Amino acid sequence: MGKWIVVLLVVLSAGGWFAWRRWGRVELPEVRSVRLARGRVTAYVVATGKIESMQQTTVRARIEGRVEKLLVEEGDEIAKDTELILFDRREAENRATYAEQDLSFASLEAKDAQNDLERLQSLSSIEMESKQRLDVARTRYEKACAKAEMARQDLKLAQIRLEKLACRSPQGCVLIEEKVEDGQWVTSGQELLEIADIDHLKVIAKVDEADAPRVEEQDGVEATSDSLPGHRFVARVTAISPYARLDRDSMIVEVTVVLDEPTRLLRIGNEVDVRIVTEERPDAAWLPVEAVQEREGQPVVYVHEHGFVVVRPVKVGISNPTQSEILEGLTESDVVLVPGDHPLEPGQAVLAK
Repeated sequence: MGKWIVVLLVVLSAGGWFAWRRWGRVELPEVRSVRLARGRVTAYVVATGKIESMQQTTVRARIEGRVEKLLVEEGDEIAKDTELILFDRREAENRATYAEQDLSFASLEAKDAQNDLERLQSLSSIEMESKQRLDVARTRYEKACAKAEMARQDLKLAQIRLEKLACRSPQGCVLIEEKVEDGQWVTSGQELLEIADIDHLKVIAKVDEADAPRVEEQDGVEATSDSLPGHRFVARVTAISPYARLDRDSMIVEVTVVLDEPTRLLRIGNEVDVRIVTEERPDAAWLPVEAVQEREGQPVVYVHEHGFVVVRPVKVGISNPTQSEILEGLTESDVVLVPGDHPLEPGQAVLAK
């Protein structure tokens, strides 16, 4: 009887042990882990802005006249030397025609007077009567030359007037605003059109006031537009506003960014995103930014040692939204835990995955 009691106790003990193994064991949480990586880390400031022209020009009338027809419309992209406005040229062309005729007649008269003067000057014996004729011929020749010169100046003025009635684009541009209408009489200096250079573009980027001190002139920039997926435009910072201003609910600093190369893909007024490179490390040790935490105001990471969480202070260099440069505190063999939905605590037992 006693023997069977001992066997029963042994069976029950074994069953309890297996039950504990099966149902009583504590499941340790699995935590994502990473190690130090090496590579390029770039710190940058992100902002938004609008495409503007480097040069906006007001086209003005160079002489008075009547606008016969506007040859372009607002929004048109215009090549260099394209005629923009057709002016009524009839009066100026008539003046030029009359001036050409007057010059032709005056030139013939001057030539005839010159021949007469040269003939009299060639006479070997000059009598008193001949001397008088010579003086008359010389006077006639001088007057004819003066008349020809006046006709020449009149023709030049008529040609200048015709040239000033030509209104052409000074460079590749886009028409922003029409300021006159067909049939309108304009005076010299009056505003006709507003055009903008499309070969040299800039972005006025709105940089958050807190990020502005990191930005410097000549910083490299990458610009993108949602309307042009896959396209990236290289640019550089050329100017930083010395003051901040309120834009909606935040303080911003305007930063001027100039595109390095001309492009017709971007249009004036397009919204763009810019990424201003403030610092760059070509061969940095780095962790995903979410792996670096803060405890008591200091940057730390959670290292997995012998199955437990150990807090390790680190020195952080530059960062961006995905990477943090690690200067001190870790080696490439350290297994770093990345906190997930639940915070990690020192001494906590976890599984690194």
